[in-house]
Amino acid sequence: MSSSDSTPFNPYVSPSADGPVLAESAEPPAKPLWLTIACVIAVVFGALGLLASISALVMISFGQAMGGGGGGGPPPSIAGNPELKAHWEMQVAIELAERPYYWVKVAQMIAQVGIGGALLYGGVLSLGMSQHGRHALIWAYRVAAIYLII
Repeated sequence: MSSSDSTPFNPYVSPSADGPVLAESAEPPAKPLWLTIACVIAVVFGALGLLASISALVMISFGQAMGGGGGGGPPPSIAGNPELKAHWEMQVAIELAERPYYWVKVAQMIAQVGIGGALLYGGVLSLGMSQHGRHALIWAYRVAAIYLII
């Protein structure tokens, strides 16, 4: 820049003086506070929901292999304690009662992964004032509300 230039340095404007320069008063539209709050809520709930549903999906899928009960008898460490033995028997009964609903639980966790991911995606894009992000966030909120009502 030469000393005759009266405009201050702006790192977001191209250094070439050939193109039109925006006026000093031209500012991008301000983001409303309610939009920021909705986006932050969506990002937080989306991230937590995504983490919780992925961990639940892993536990549903690999719970028996990771040490769940019902594998052939109580572990030897609970042989002398009647409370632990009763707890183990109750856990086995719960697993047997839930076994017919395995695929329903897997589908539910996959739906929660999708909703959490959509909330996270829409919230992050909407924070950047993206039109596509706003539409994604609105649909994610709608689907999450319907899912919670059902």
